[in-house]
Amino acid sequence: MAIDKPETSRSALLQQVQQVSRWDAVIMGGGATGLGIALQAAVQGYRVLLLEAEDFASGTSSRSTKLLHGGVRYLAQGHLGLVRDALNERQTVIRNAPFLARSLTFALPSYCLRDSWKYRIGLRVYDWLSGATSLGQTGWVEAEQARKMLPELRSDGLKGLVTYCDGQFDDAGLAIALARTANRQGAMVLNHCAVKSVKLEQGQVKGVQWVDTLDGSSHIAHSDCVINATGVWLDRLRASRMPRSVTVSRGTHVVVDRSFWPHDHGLIIPDTSDGRVLFVLPWQGYVLLGTTDIPCTEVTSNPRPDSAEIQFILHEVSRYLTRPPQVADVTSVWAGLRSLVTPMGAKTTLTRNIGREHAIWQDLDGQVCVAGGKWTTYRLMAEQVVTFCRQAGLLDASKPLTSTRHLALDCPLPSDWESGPISTHNLTSTISESYIRWCVRNTQACTVEDMLARRYRWLMLDARRAHAVAEDVAKIMHSEGLSDVRLDHFLAMTDEYLPRVG
Repeated sequence: MAIDKPETSRSALLQQVQQVSRWDAVIMGGGATGLGIALQAAVQGYRVLLLEAEDFASGTSSRSTKLLHGGVRYLAQGHLGLVRDALNERQTVIRNAPFLARSLTFALPSYCLRDSWKYRIGLRVYDWLSGATSLGQTGWVEAEQARKMLPELRSDGLKGLVTYCDGQFDDAGLAIALARTANRQGAMVLNHCAVKSVKLEQGQVKGVQWVDTLDGSSHIAHSDCVINATGVWLDRLRASRMPRSVTVSRGTHVVVDRSFWPHDHGLIIPDTSDGRVLFVLPWQGYVLLGTTDIPCTEVTSNPRPDSAEIQFILHEVSRYLTRPPQVADVTSVWAGLRSLVTPMGAKTTLTRNIGREHAIWQDLDGQVCVAGGKWTTYRLMAEQVVTFCRQAGLLDASKPLTSTRHLALDCPLPSDWESGPISTHNLTSTISESYIRWCVRNTQACTVEDMLARRYRWLMLDARRAHAVAEDVAKIMHSEGLSDVRLDHFLAMTDEYLPRVG
């Protein structure tokens, strides 16, 4: 396989950034929201700089439940607008990134006839809201057939299954595809570049000071339009927290071997003890269990789930599976932090009761903030943020409005990627030296964590497996001219992705 030319390498992009004296917009945060805004603004012809402190999607945006969905539980809470928007955008993502997103059939078991009708009616409404973008119709499977179809599902008292379709995707893969597409459209999108402060002149935002965290160099980016899309870190770079702020919740996910649920169907557990739904999902050869939703006061780049959350997930799953996984069966466990928009002064202790709608506003110093929302609606949020900035006089409103609804995203794989990965000494057959080199040159992969947590998803799937190949991956990255790939940091991190037994 030939290596693509390094035209989008991080070093080349950094050189181009130094040649620009002023930007139409500077975006802080390289998760789903920030990357979507960068792409939208670039497509409309604006000079855009995006700065991500760590790696693209290294925070919340790579730690989702991997679902492109309207949100069945949001429907039950009456958030019809949120669900309708998400269902429409679900189809857009699948169309624009078919290499990263797909339709997935879900089974929702019922052990009560009343619940059977409730689920069927609710999901018929879900279908109706999908309209022309529906991925498939809701169906009903009688108990006897359900037992044969899903023998791993507890059958005592089973009345049947409601089946419906939703979307599944690779969240980090989509983020990298967005970054590459934004670069292709003319945006300067950089990772490992941390904003240290927002520059003010006469009380108004005029740019940011940022640092390249890999070489320590300091820089200033000038712009009247500074957009804060840093998610759970949003308040750290704000001079004023009026009129809205962010409440943080933590969602934990547990990964186990495929043998516990060897099906292409997802399973939805509709009635957990804390009032949430829980998912059992096939994902990249493993099974993903989650998620929790608990208040969180400590915001860190690598949040750790506590043992109670892990036990909660395993206990709830054990009520539905004939062979429930135990703590010793967990191959990886990780948590993500959600930013939930709350008006100042609002008080709530149950984060699951806070809506998932997004909000866009401008602080008194002119900084534009966007928070909340979900992966599925990233593109719609981006359109609304750019429109907001135009209406606020921060971006030239004379430029034509251009939609990204039908813009195909760049695949985060080489254009001539071979079906059989190229093996190297001491690497398993599913690791490709060529792909590692291509990622360094074309996706700004700078550290072992960048490679094994987001280009490959091994850290999120099987922490022991990631630990085993980390040294060989580091050697290849070193040979690409990267002096510090932070191998020791990654090796220590893999231990944190394994639950404590006992």
